[in-house]
Amino acid sequence: MLLAPRTFILLLSLALFASACAPKGKEIEGPLVRPMPANTAVVIAPPAPTAVVALPTELAFSATSLTISVLSQVDHRNSPPSVDVRIECRDQLGDLCKAVGTLRMKLTGALASQTEYTFEVPLTTLTEQKLRWENVTSTYIARLAPPWAATIVPGGSVKVSATLVRADGSTITTSGDVR
Repeated sequence: MLLAPRTFILLLSLALFASACAPKGKEIEGPLVRPMPANTAVVIAPPAPTAVVALPTELAFSATSLTISVLSQVDHRNSPPSVDVRIECRDQLGDLCKAVGTLRMKLTGALASQTEYTFEVPLTTLTEQKLRWENVTSTYIARLAPPWAATIVPGGSVKVSATLVRADGSTITTSGDVR
């Protein structure tokens, strides 16, 4: 039985593709390890002395930078409106992480009557962490209502300055606008 040229080429290419994609066993490199002969004594030398390595001053994967998330917003569904600030914490590798300390945020509105107002968000206990942490966005969220919140107009912006005072007393600061 003869196959049409197109069918033959199609079947041949499928067979070649399948053989190219077939899993291959991992080749083991290096010499073969043989068992030791019986009654052989092995002397193991003590390890060479090593230099003492200094530990880093920061804990690994602790927050080293803050960002006001683009998901922050002025929520006009509430009366008076609230400023929902989402803070991203990143570690030395740039990955999102949690922080320990106190988050201090200063809000300043665009109008002269909207003066600076300060909020403190403690993040020192597990309960405080659970209260402010949002798993979906991996951010801390704080719903803030300054005394002048009723005068925030739709489309207006609020200047936010955030400082994390870490458990060791050091600080990390960021600022941005929330609309």
